[in-house]
Amino acid sequence: MIQVSAFVHGLAPHNMSVALYDNNSFDEQFSVDRIKDNKVLDLAQKVFVYSNNRFSQMYPHNWGCELKVITKDNREFKKEILNAKGDTENPLTQDEFQNKFKELTKNCLTQDRQEQVITKIYGLEEVKSVREITSCLSLGL
Repeated sequence: MIQVSAFVHGLAPHNMSVALYDNNSFDEQFSVDRIKDNKVLDLAQKVFVYSNNRFSQMYPHNWGCELKVITKDNREFKKEILNAKGDTENPLTQDEFQNKFKELTKNCLTQDRQEQVITKIYGLEEVKSVREITSCLSLGL
């Protein structure tokens, strides 16, 4: 059994289950095939999400949750996070940022365009006009 205690904001058993299987939470995890996937559905039956006043009171300053996994032999594993990954208090690493950007733009930007945007963003001090960045963002697969 998996228990998630949080300020409940769009969090559902399916989201947790597919994220546990795929170690990701991007568009593919919410495709019709993944939503109907029997192993995800089976795990979702064992996931319980409930609101926790402590986390609700911290929201929106903290986006935390507590995850508790209870094994078949009743061992418990707990993890609490006060700020979600990507929050200013728990920032993404440069590699995580680049990987997330590439994953989120893979269906609308070519790899070359993705690299151009990343280069421009990391060299922002040298960019003379925002058009240098926006021109890289025009759709083109």
